[in-house]
Amino acid sequence: MRHAWTIDRTAQGFSLTLAGQMRPVLTQCLPPQRRPYLHPLRSPDGQSELTQDRPAHHPWQHGVSIGLNGVNGVGFWTEGLLAGHEAQDGRMRSHLAHAPSATADGVSWVVAASYHDPSGATTLLQEQQRWRWQHTGDGTYLLDLDWTLEAGVRVDFAQYPYGGLFVRMPIHPWSSPQLLSGAGARTCTAAEGRPARYVAVSVQDPVSASCAGLAVIDHPANPGYPQGFRVDGEYGFGPARCIAAAWSLAPQERCTQRYRLVAFTGAPDARQLELSTTAFARS
Repeated sequence: MRHAWTIDRTAQGFSLTLAGQMRPVLTQCLPPQRRPYLHPLRSPDGQSELTQDRPAHHPWQHGVSIGLNGVNGVGFWTEGLLAGHEAQDGRMRSHLAHAPSATADGVSWVVAASYHDPSGATTLLQEQQRWRWQHTGDGTYLLDLDWTLEAGVRVDFAQYPYGGLFVRMPIHPWSSPQLLSGAGARTCTAAEGRPARYVAVSVQDPVSASCAGLAVIDHPANPGYPQGFRVDGEYGFGPARCIAAAWSLAPQERCTQRYRLVAFTGAPDARQLELSTTAFARS
């Protein structure tokens, strides 16, 4: 079967390149002793970069990643890079559990990660990220995530203003970011911490001047749906179950949450986002 993309393994993951484009549309990174992440993600037309890695204002953030806070008092967000938090930050190990497998319209793969206390002696969580990338052919592409956590011991997750799936986009003075949430918010302040079925942000590329963005859609089966979204002052955003309340897992208990990312060109379109949200809810 001939596909409209190629998959290339890298030293710490893989990249996926669409036919006719010079640069990968997606790269999965698995750095040693760090959390896994996707960067860069490019727009469906290949003209814009949609993610940013290690920005000066948040050097521990990486494109699309998962970070947690208050896991039995241990942090898995700032990676030991925030002064005063070093002793509270846990250790992580990750690997590609299932290599990317191509189908007629997409690619699937599985990333596994383990969360350890700062000493490395106790395994708090085992994580599985099941990703599926789908080329829709309508000017967008989809990234579906099934995110599963399994507790090694009893784990209490503190109530916190952020923690979970998070998107860091490239925001510069020329980016002209635009935001739209499923609750009707159009500014970071209005969207911050508020429950929403989705949040979408678009940015303008400084080279091509084209506009493109990413949306994150919550699924109705997720606990606390619609979950609150963290939206910081630099347009970093993501759903966080911990915004509403603390929660816990018993030893060997599992919890799976589902999300969909939609990469699009142009500014956020409310009608299209509503259609995408409805389609994901039915999946």
